[in-house]
Amino acid sequence: ERQRLFFQALVLYRSARLPLGALAHLLGRGTIEVWQGLVVWAEGEVDACSPTEHALEPGIDEVRAAGLVLDVSAILAIEYVGLLDRVSGAGIELFVPQAVVDEFLQVLRDLEGAESSESIAMHGDQVAVTEYSASARATERERIQRIVDWLRLATSPAIVVEDVEPDSPQASVRQFIGEAAYLVMAAARCSGYVIVSDDLALRQLARSEDSVASVCSAGLLADLVESGLITEDDYAVAVRSLVLANYRGLPIEINDVFRTLEVDGKTTSEQVEYVRRWVRAAPMSSEVVVGVAVEVLKRTWLSVKVELYRSLLLGAVMDGLLAREGVAVIGMVEAGIRHACRLVPTHLDDILQHIAAWRATHLV
Repeated sequence: ERQRLFFQALVLYRSARLPLGALAHLLGRGTIEVWQGLVVWAEGEVDACSPTEHALEPGIDEVRAAGLVLDVSAILAIEYVGLLDRVSGAGIELFVPQAVVDEFLQVLRDLEGAESSESIAMHGDQVAVTEYSASARATERERIQRIVDWLRLATSPAIVVEDVEPDSPQASVRQFIGEAAYLVMAAARCSGYVIVSDDLALRQLARSEDSVASVCSAGLLADLVESGLITEDDYAVAVRSLVLANYRGLPIEINDVFRTLEVDGKTTSEQVEYVRRWVRAAPMSSEVVVGVAVEVLKRTWLSVKVELYRSLLLGAVMDGLLAREGVAVIGMVEAGIRHACRLVPTHLDDILQHIAAWRATHLV
C-alpha cells in the first residue's frame, strides 16, 4: 500500500501538481532526503523548470534589484555543482527563512546524534530506507555543515510577519507544502524577492497564487554568465552535472551541450550519458526535439574534437529519442538528416549508415 501511494504521489510530482515538500510529507521524510533520493535514483526526476516558467524568469537586473529568497532545492542544487561561493559573490542580496536553515540543521543533528543514520533510496519500483556507512555519514555531515556555514555567512534572514488563521486556506497550503517552502513564498510575496527554486510545482503555485517571480538554479547561473560573474565553461559543466542528476526541463541550448563535450578536449562516457538524458528530458515538442537531434548529429560529424566518439554520441541521441518518442521517430530523424546534410554527401551517407547499424542492434 505504501508503495502504491508513493508512486501516485510521484506521478503528481512529475506532472508539477505536487511540490517537493508535499511529496516529502507524504513519504514521511525530509525534503533534503527526498531531493537526494530523486538525484541518485536511476529513474528519478527533479522537475525544475518548464518552457512557460523559463519564459517568465526575470533578468539579472530585476534579480539584482529585488534580491533573492532561496528554497531548499535551490541551495542543494547550487552546492551540488560547486558554485555556492560564486553565487554569494555576485553582488545580489540573498535571503533564507529560518525554517529553511532549520531543515539543514535537523539533518546535521540526525547525522551527528546517532551511531547510524538512514537515507531514502529507490530501487526500481521499490522505495527503501538504507543505512549510511560510517564514512558516508561523515562525508554527508561535512557537506551539510558546509551548507549551514554558507547560509550563516552569505545570506540574511527572510523575516515573515504573517498571522495565519488555523482554518484558513493559507494554513492548509502551509501544511501541504511544508513550513520552509511556505515561508519562501510568503517572504517573496511580502518583500518582493525573486524566488530561486528547483521545485517547478512550487514556482507555479507562487506565480498563480501570489504573482511572485521565480527562477530555477540553472536560470540564475545563466544570468550570472551574462553578467560575466561565471564563465560559460562553468555554466556548461554545472548544467551537465544537473542533467546527470536527473534534472528535467532545464533551459539548455545546443551550444551548451557542445561546450560541455569540448570543455576537456575529449568526450567521456559521462558526457555521452549527458547527451542521452538531455535529449530524453528536453522540454520540447516532438518536431522541435527531432530538429535539435538532427542538428546535434550534424555538428557531431562536423566537429573534429568529438570525431572519435561519433558512434557513441549517435547512440546517445537515438536512445534518448526512442525513450521519449517511440520507434516512429527514427524515420523522422533520417528524413531530417537527409535535408540537413544534403550539401555534405559524405557525412550524409556515413550518418545514415550509423543509424542503420544502431537500428539493427536496437530494434530486433
